[in-house]
Amino acid sequence: MDLQDEFGEDSSEIRIPLLVIASDAELLHKIQSLSDSGTLEARILAHDATPDKAMSGLLLFEVRLMEAFEDLNLMRSWRQSRPLQPIIAICSNDDEDFIVEAFKAGATNYLLASTPPPVLAEHLKSLYKLSEAPRLVEIQNHEMLRSMDAERLATEAKMRAEGEKKLAQAQAEANQRTRDILDNLHSGFFIVEKDLRIGDTTSRSCEDIFQRSIAGSSIGDCLGLGPGQEEFLKGALEQLFEDFMPLEVNLSLLPKKLLTEDDRILGFTYTSILAQDKSPEKLIVEAVDLTQSVRSQEALLQTQRLNETLLRILSDKDPFRDFLSDSKQELAILAAPAPLILGQRLLHTLKGNSAVMGLNGIAELIHGIESEAETLPPAQIPAFFQASAARIEAQFQSFLQTHALILHINWGEHKAVYALTEAELNLLSFYIKHDYQPHRERAEGILNRLRLRSVKSMLVGFDVIVLRLAEQLGKSIRFKLIGGGIKLDPIRYAPLMKSLVHAVRNACDHGIETADDRESSGKGPEGYIQFRFDRVAGQSLCISIQDDGAGIKVGKILRKAVERALLTEEEAENMPREQALQLIFEDGLSTAEQLSETSGRGVGMACIRFEVEQLQGALTLKSREGVGTLCEIVVPDPSIL
Repeated sequence: MDLQDEFGEDSSEIRIPLLVIASDAELLHKIQSLSDSGTLEARILAHDATPDKAMSGLLLFEVRLMEAFEDLNLMRSWRQSRPLQPIIAICSNDDEDFIVEAFKAGATNYLLASTPPPVLAEHLKSLYKLSEAPRLVEIQNHEMLRSMDAERLATEAKMRAEGEKKLAQAQAEANQRTRDILDNLHSGFFIVEKDLRIGDTTSRSCEDIFQRSIAGSSIGDCLGLGPGQEEFLKGALEQLFEDFMPLEVNLSLLPKKLLTEDDRILGFTYTSILAQDKSPEKLIVEAVDLTQSVRSQEALLQTQRLNETLLRILSDKDPFRDFLSDSKQELAILAAPAPLILGQRLLHTLKGNSAVMGLNGIAELIHGIESEAETLPPAQIPAFFQASAARIEAQFQSFLQTHALILHINWGEHKAVYALTEAELNLLSFYIKHDYQPHRERAEGILNRLRLRSVKSMLVGFDVIVLRLAEQLGKSIRFKLIGGGIKLDPIRYAPLMKSLVHAVRNACDHGIETADDRESSGKGPEGYIQFRFDRVAGQSLCISIQDDGAGIKVGKILRKAVERALLTEEEAENMPREQALQLIFEDGLSTAEQLSETSGRGVGMACIRFEVEQLQGALTLKSREGVGTLCEIVVPDPSIL
């Protein structure tokens, strides 16, 4: 059958069977007008209509803008169900990439929604003739389909090529804009790939910060960091890309500050680029030189702390003078020279009280001396202590000379300074003029009281050292002193009061937990350390030192005692808890896992016991794991008035 016989010379009378899947009112109005004119025989379907093989004719498929992704999938379903049915996609989107996607979804052709009705009618007629011919002549049908498919593929290829060309141009322009932005930033930006190589694109500032080109280099030795610093960074990056732990945790473990070979401080921030499975694929690193700002902040902090120290000394010079006097005596004993155990106690106490007084430089010097002493053979210790005493004394003198105009305190001072009120001065003058026994006794009472010092003045700086240690250890700790107004003879009690600094430092380091640990065990985030002084019947002074920390782990003490050969394993197994707690006062026994400036030498608590025994007193220790620790000291107090 000839096609001309089917359609005739004039095919204008053909009523085109048309399936219409549309919801747009304007498009439906066009279809209705063409139906009314006799051009179409239209059947309107909803977008969710199920494809039916019995439905013949053309398919006009409206692709909605807001539901485009869903509509393309629906059109793909129609194509799979009716592989030979012509499908005309109609939409108001004229984006070339979108049109390509429509052809991929199975469209035979693509029209814009703005196509006028007459043009739409002619297009449908032409396509209908092409689609009906194969039904009448199978051979011609296959040829025409192949031609249509080739035309569609050619159109797709052409549009794809044009799209790729435009995409490449856009990408090149974007890369250039990115380069322009990066080259004008003061921070160094670079990308770390999964194989720990730095990408080829880095900001110009990277060369200034790292003083070399790092593009394409492997993390490990290309950043010019100090010894061990880049290996540390490399290990953290490897852990990040292994993706064993949550991304937030891995990012938090990456170093924020690192030191360079030339002693500069670099700051790093990180932004991850994720793959489709949410695993880290690349890492954007921003590097900045923080040297000037960090050093300025450190200098400012040191100046601020020095000012606080000087103000605290000026507010009450007596405790500082007492400290200097005691320090001179201790240094004289150390230079004698002192035996090993005594020297260790003197150094440890002097270090702690130097920190309390705000003399951090001296405290750091003594900490270094302690560490050096532990490496020497016993025969060299006396000479080493003698030389160390001279070094420490020189530091004291340097501090006093530097601030002589402010403090007016000389290292060579030997006289104590006492303050008298006007009333006390008048009474003394009166008593001296009258040679009468009761008057002399009253005068002696005033003179005796002048020598006494309040507990608060003898423990000056304890509250500050607690705040500093808490900040250093990342904890929140409150210090409280009860009975600070009690007055004591400084000559008798100064050694004991100085040794109590070790109890404070141990409580901060070992006792009080971090805020997270406290909250997980049902405690408030802030720990407390309390010192209480009481005079009790029988002319005694009672000192209680209490904290609400983690308590003492008796098992750990016993293990350390066995390691130090202070006990046998059998003795440790049979030792009562109360007796085991007392082991903490043994020289050289510490439960610290690592040595620090705060603790770890096993000297501090032994100092306290030694000073208590010197006063013929007694001390007891009570502790409950998870609850806290209480140390009670009772010493004779003949100065009770």
